Amino acid sequence: MGTTGGRTGLPDVVHNYFGHPSKGHGFLQSIQFLCSIQMVTLSDPRQAWHEALTLPCPMNESNQSPALWPLAVVILVACIVNFPFLMWGLQFGHDHNLHITYLHFFDAQLRAGELYPRWISGLNFGAGSPIFFVQYPLPFYTAAALRWAFRLPATADGGAHALGLFVFFTGIVSGVSSWLWCRALANPVAALFASVVYLTMPYVYGCDVYYRAAIGEYSALAFVPMALFFAHRVDTRPLRAVAGMASAFAVIMLSNLFTAVLFVPFLVLYAIYRVRRSKMGMAALCVACALGLGVGIAGAYFLPMNVHRAFFSLANLIKLQPGIFSYQEHLFPFGETLFPHSQLSLRIVDLISAGVGLAIVAVSIVRLRRSTMPKVLSYAAMMVVLATCAAPLFHRVGFFPHPDAASFRVVDVRSRIFLITFLTLEAALLAYASLRTCAEPLPKFLLTASLACYFLSTRWSAWIWRHASFLWNIQFPWRFSGLLSAFTVGLFALALRDVWDDPRRRRNMLLACAAVWLAIGLGSYLALDIPQVIVRPFFTEIRSKLEGTFSAYASVSELPTPEELGPNDGLAGKASFLAGDGTATLDAVTPRHLRVQANCLTPCTLLLKLVFYPFWRAHEASSQPIPLQPTRAGLTELSLSPGAHEIDLELPFGRSEIWGAWLSFISLLVVASLFFGNREPKRAIARSRQRFS
Repeated sequence: MGTTGGRTGLPDVVHNYFGHPSKGHGFLQSIQFLCSIQMVTLSDPRQAWHEALTLPCPMNESNQSPALWPLAVVILVACIVNFPFLMWGLQFGHDHNLHITYLHFFDAQLRAGELYPRWISGLNFGAGSPIFFVQYPLPFYTAAALRWAFRLPATADGGAHALGLFVFFTGIVSGVSSWLWCRALANPVAALFASVVYLTMPYVYGCDVYYRAAIGEYSALAFVPMALFFAHRVDTRPLRAVAGMASAFAVIMLSNLFTAVLFVPFLVLYAIYRVRRSKMGMAALCVACALGLGVGIAGAYFLPMNVHRAFFSLANLIKLQPGIFSYQEHLFPFGETLFPHSQLSLRIVDLISAGVGLAIVAVSIVRLRRSTMPKVLSYAAMMVVLATCAAPLFHRVGFFPHPDAASFRVVDVRSRIFLITFLTLEAALLAYASLRTCAEPLPKFLLTASLACYFLSTRWSAWIWRHASFLWNIQFPWRFSGLLSAFTVGLFALALRDVWDDPRRRRNMLLACAAVWLAIGLGSYLALDIPQVIVRPFFTEIRSKLEGTFSAYASVSELPTPEELGPNDGLAGKASFLAGDGTATLDAVTPRHLRVQANCLTPCTLLLKLVFYPFWRAHEASSQPIPLQPTRAGLTELSLSPGAHEIDLELPFGRSEIWGAWLSFISLLVVASLFFGNREPKRAIARSRQRFS
């Protein structure tokens, strides 16, 4: 294939050297390789130059011993990018103190010997919280382990530094994960640049870790490219691909369940779309098995979460805290409030993003005239960009497609996140427009996925959200921006792959990418108001107040007043009399075992400083269970007869917790046997080596 008229071609020389990793590449072999290249070049310089430009890079997914120095550079860049978290801990985003509070009490119960703290007894002024029946556990387990390993104090500052270490190491994992996936799309050096793009993505890096302090979503998005990397291998190493996808998907679930739910259809379609039609069924089966095993690995979290989620009410949350948690307020509206304009710097970024959008439309029109871009995708992209750029003008001509009734705070947050989402989409469109051939299946899929993520974040998709009620729990449709970021990086890698063989085009592409990314980075820096987030010192505390999601508990009819639940609620002994008279105290034996000691002079009703949860059981020794009832504010009350009582309250370990633990253990064994017990057949290795010939 690499010979012309009996002549040994440059591909033959490269194949003989790189295509046999079992052969030693010592000094003499390297000298022989260089001499062979010189002889081939001198024999026919023109043909050798043509072969050099069309030669596939030997260090891609089909090579068994690729160069690893680009990976080392990626890790170094990840360390530099996340250095502030190593030095100063978790930055002051929206959920900064919330995560520190969760970690403080979660870690305390771990140190007390509880393997999986689900009922967090210290929250809500000591009334407890069932939040970790549904809250993702992985970031808090990891941060607690890092706090112990680095001997950090069990204080607010210690928790902030432990979470900062978690973000720091997650950034390294994110770089490695994105490099592996991009290396499957391009050569290792091009993958290096694409990984740097992912490490500095406006939403993944700027929004998640600085603006919102969304550590769970940041951890989940770090493993999205890893899942795509293994999905890329379902046709060559299916068993190991299943094991890898299952492991990555389990980590995504344990980090942020919302991201996992949104990612599932894209993972399935990615694996199917990139293989030949004859292998699509096998690819779908592999992904289905991987998803099932991933759910199994996360079973210790997923099974109890599914049992207990019935006692968490999104409708209650929206009713008692309107305007914050409903998806309707967070869909990007095409109207006057779409672009942020509260500051002059934001208006400048608005104009820049609109100018880039119009440039994308112009480039797309030029390429369409040359018939080098798919028409349907191109027209869809242009319509999205034009509708977005024209949105602020709609109200000026009397057209109000999406009137906005959201509060000022929601509008401010939403419009800032919209701006970085739109900048990311523009980066994806520019990368796609720079491809040499846009009609390949994989670039078309990545662009379609990018447009779908953007569309599902806008008010134009409201009809989908209305009918897909299972998506309402996601609360913020702009969570799709994380997946949009991942697909944009894939397009970057493909664009760099196309120009890598031509030094001049490669240099121009890298300069263009650097300029575009610098502009996007500066725009995101201004849009998210990062200077206000990183300014120090900022106030780190263990929150002594109600959880922000207290109203999500289904038993809560109204939020408690400070006199009912607060620092001066009069519940020093954690028990008081609503009716009757006497004395009563509530003491903790363990977080899931409490004891009430009461002496009622008359029939009485006790108010306990305990968040009502239906799984709590109360009983006296050798007597019938005592029914527990919720108050309107979500606390617990119980009625007793006259006399002395010693009542045990227990939150027993349910079958879902036990079965979930066993499911995780068995699934881990299956995945380990698939990953370590699988050996690539020699025929598959031979086929992969033939790609160089």
